[in-house]
Amino acid sequence: MNRENSAATASLGFRGRLYSLIAAVLTVGLASYFVAPMLPIFCVETVARGGLGWSRTDACSLYGTYMLIAHIAPFIGGIFADVLFGHIASMLLGYLFAGYGIVLLWFFPETMMVPGFLLYGLGTGCVKVGLATAVGTLCSGPFSDQRNKAYEYHYFVSCIGFIVGNFFSNLFYDLWGMKTLFIIGSVAVLVSLIFYLCCRPRTFKQSVPKEEESGSLKEISIPWMLLGGLLGISILYFACGYQLNSSLSIYLFQQVDRVVFGWAVPALWFIVFGYIVMIALSPLRRKLWEPFERTISFIEPVKLGVGLALLGIGFALFSGCAAFPENLGKGPVLLLLLLGMGVFFISDAHVRPLLFSSATKFAPQKYRTIASAVVYSTVGLGGKLAGFLAGGSDMFGFAWLFSICAAISGFSCVATLLLWKWHAKRSPQLEEASA
Repeated sequence: MNRENSAATASLGFRGRLYSLIAAVLTVGLASYFVAPMLPIFCVETVARGGLGWSRTDACSLYGTYMLIAHIAPFIGGIFADVLFGHIASMLLGYLFAGYGIVLLWFFPETMMVPGFLLYGLGTGCVKVGLATAVGTLCSGPFSDQRNKAYEYHYFVSCIGFIVGNFFSNLFYDLWGMKTLFIIGSVAVLVSLIFYLCCRPRTFKQSVPKEEESGSLKEISIPWMLLGGLLGISILYFACGYQLNSSLSIYLFQQVDRVVFGWAVPALWFIVFGYIVMIALSPLRRKLWEPFERTISFIEPVKLGVGLALLGIGFALFSGCAAFPENLGKGPVLLLLLLGMGVFFISDAHVRPLLFSSATKFAPQKYRTIASAVVYSTVGLGGKLAGFLAGGSDMFGFAWLFSICAAISGFSCVATLLLWKWHAKRSPQLEEASA
């Protein structure tokens, strides 16, 4: 009886700590998505209307640099946690960076926008990877069977943070201005820190398994050559994908007539719509792929190619809306933009998971964690390239930019299929082993 009571108490304590961690993930996600998506718009807004009056080039370049910092931050957080300071100290340092950055943005936006935004990205990036690690560490030992469910919670609340942040940030910005979003971001960072401390992180114990791998030079080099090609495709994909919260959101905000029945629909609601479509159609998308997964033994390149092709179609729709707004009319433009957003996010559901899963599947076993981290860093590199591409919209317009992104997506689709064809010829034994 005492043993059963002890197990029940331990289970109850585990659930409480897990929910506390998940709440910390949700609130730090809200901190990111309430502030970051609207900052490019705040930067290009005229001073008379409460903005900073920057050019689109400068605003998109800053957002691209923020994406780079935010996705390099996990490496920095890992070094802090595993080499220098330990898990708890690195987490507190991440929260400190995020809090200090948001204070700079709140009180000194005109002079400290760049360092404040970059500190904010560094801090939230360190915190996010630390929380993800904490979830895995908590779900070990007697609770290892809860790991998959815990990470499902982690992903689900991340989606909630994205949807809620993008849905309300535009609305609050229109009603009360950017300082309101800074206040919400600072409160969310503080609440996330409180939830993290409530999960008693001092009791976490990490065990890192050491795996050894042997093989010929060819068996090791071919997967790395495949990964090198995947990294290039990943950078190109994210260079297009991260137009979403930079040039595409500015285009929706500045050049699209969003007034419906006398009310201006918030620009970021188009993005939220695309995200909701992706989630709603996920069961149907999986159902449609089931017969192909049973008949095609090597499905990854097909799904990746389809996703990249869909991305190109989405940008072709955006390009048409930007190039011919008068010819199409307001109603068709809005409908095509919604359709483009749906296609865009369905593409993301195809491509993003496959880029990460392929890295861990085909990398040499000993280096799969490194391979996953490197692919993660391509998100930041692609974000920086996205800012560079978006700067061209100042000179050539949005239609040109979206057409370039459509062309890059098509090129990436063809490159993906050729890369996998090369891999299948060079290493059929590795393909069979990976299957």
